[in-house]
Amino acid sequence: MQTILIIDPKSVIRTGGNSVLGRHSKYRGALIAQSTGSYELRIVDQFGIYTPTQSFNLGYSATEHKGNLFYFIYRVVKLSKSDQSIGLLVAGDPWLSAVAALIAKALSKTSPSIQIQVHGDIGNKRWKFKSLRNFLKYLVALITLRHAVSIRCVGLTQSKNLSNAFRIDQSRISIIPVQLSLSVETIYSKKFDAKDLVIGFVGRIHKERSCEKLLTILSVLTAEGYAFTLKVIGDGPGLDKFAKFLATNLPTIRVVYSGWIEEDVLAEEFKKLDILISTADFEAYGRSIREAEVLGISVLATNSSGVVDAARESKTGLIHVLETLKDEEAVLNEFKRILTFRQQIQKDNFRVAEFVPGIRQDIPMELARLWISLGQKQ
Repeated sequence: MQTILIIDPKSVIRTGGNSVLGRHSKYRGALIAQSTGSYELRIVDQFGIYTPTQSFNLGYSATEHKGNLFYFIYRVVKLSKSDQSIGLLVAGDPWLSAVAALIAKALSKTSPSIQIQVHGDIGNKRWKFKSLRNFLKYLVALITLRHAVSIRCVGLTQSKNLSNAFRIDQSRISIIPVQLSLSVETIYSKKFDAKDLVIGFVGRIHKERSCEKLLTILSVLTAEGYAFTLKVIGDGPGLDKFAKFLATNLPTIRVVYSGWIEEDVLAEEFKKLDILISTADFEAYGRSIREAEVLGISVLATNSSGVVDAARESKTGLIHVLETLKDEEAVLNEFKRILTFRQQIQKDNFRVAEFVPGIRQDIPMELARLWISLGQKQ
């Protein structure tokens, strides 16, 4: 039996909750089914080595065990030397995971292939200049991406940016999106009332998500006299500062904080929204944007690679892109277009399923097929 080994130095999968573990359990199931039992999926992290299953003990938190990174790399090297069944090392990012994979490959007697997964838009021209940390990560990625047999991206524009920025042949890049967790609603049935709007933000409250842009949009809408409830679904290190700004500068906005929630209840929370606002500068896929669309929720998003792709692929008219926030009139005009469109689709009994019939639900199988083909190239 051959092994696909995912390298997870920050123990993201183990500590990410049921949704993350469940997603990798599906990858394992697809891998076993696609290979008729000749391939197995394993994960090595700071806690040890394990097989992802739905029943795996989740009694861990990221703060309980940070671990020693040098020891982690040693563990990966030792495992690669001792386990001759490993045919593919999967690095979850081009940095620490990829460095560990490259060292393990160099020091082991076998020659497993290396796949590097890139979920962020690090090929965007502005990304590497956003901070010193980003620039240093860019330099590391210049080295690691060069040695990967395969690079997985999640979006077309992201893949083109990556290819151009790091001079990577497109033939080495595979585009396999993130699996959506929500199913298509048959009928858009939520009653729309422009006087009782619920605007939502979904995701981490972090500077990487450009939450200051969200605050700018909310300020523009409030100054124009719009009344609405803001529902924040998510958590993060910037939550306290974010909440303080709202309470101090935009006290007329009623804010509901839902915190971080698992996917099994996410749909119910999602469906309480009228409009989703997304402001990340370097969104590579835009999962929350696409999930909002399949639920018939309008989206107001600032420009990024993932937003560009989502808007281009959309046939619902629900995704509205803001090219700039410098022009307040442009923000207001786009918001008014959303309100007008929402009133019209309610009148027409808008059916999302008629416009989004092909939601891709075969992502685990696509990934499994790719892993098997790479595992055979030793």
